[in-house]
Amino acid sequence: MDKLNYLYADTPEYEVIRLNDRSEWLDRRQKRIGGSDASALIGMNPWKTKAELWDDKVAGIRKDISSPAIEYGTKAEEHIRALFALKHPDLDVQYEPDVILDSKLHDWMAYSPDGLLVDGGLKGIWECKTHLVHGKTDYAEWFDRIPNAYYIQILHGLLVTGFDFVILTAELRWPDGQARINEYRIERREVIGDLEWLEETERSEIERWYKTKQRPPIEIKL
Repeated sequence: MDKLNYLYADTPEYEVIRLNDRSEWLDRRQKRIGGSDASALIGMNPWKTKAELWDDKVAGIRKDISSPAIEYGTKAEEHIRALFALKHPDLDVQYEPDVILDSKLHDWMAYSPDGLLVDGGLKGIWECKTHLVHGKTDYAEWFDRIPNAYYIQILHGLLVTGFDFVILTAELRWPDGQARINEYRIERREVIGDLEWLEETERSEIERWYKTKQRPPIEIKL
């Protein structure tokens, strides 16, 4: 492997934190806001509120959530990554398990990529998602776009790494057994405004609730 292009190495933007196993990884990720936390931090996560994230990160009230869908996604990831690499021989697909990238520029940010990519002279992130589709409205959220919570996640990853692009691979499944794989590529240069907005919004939430140790109010959804 070309060590100059190996991305699981410290850079001016991030420090590579290697853990021994998933248990250590789960403990270490409590210290910062990761990619999957970012949408909850700013109130754009359909599964977790700002208050619940604060409870997790500040109060140490961890709710280990598991479901058949989550377990499927965890087990499927390595196979989808291998298929992605097979389909894209032009890309250098790199992966290390139980790794966290701690931002050196934003003391609250971290990121755990599903893979890192080299495309010629460009550096990228690979993200993997699996989703069980329930009807046309549900599928519409994935049609030619990335759902908001996952879009925030990959923007967060770009802020941590400073990389040039993201490719998100989503395996969409239906209850009758049908499935398809969608790929979405986001270029950093095309989302500069969104990156600036997210950086400022995250900073504001961190200063308001985390630096002051004040719990965000409970969100009531009507």
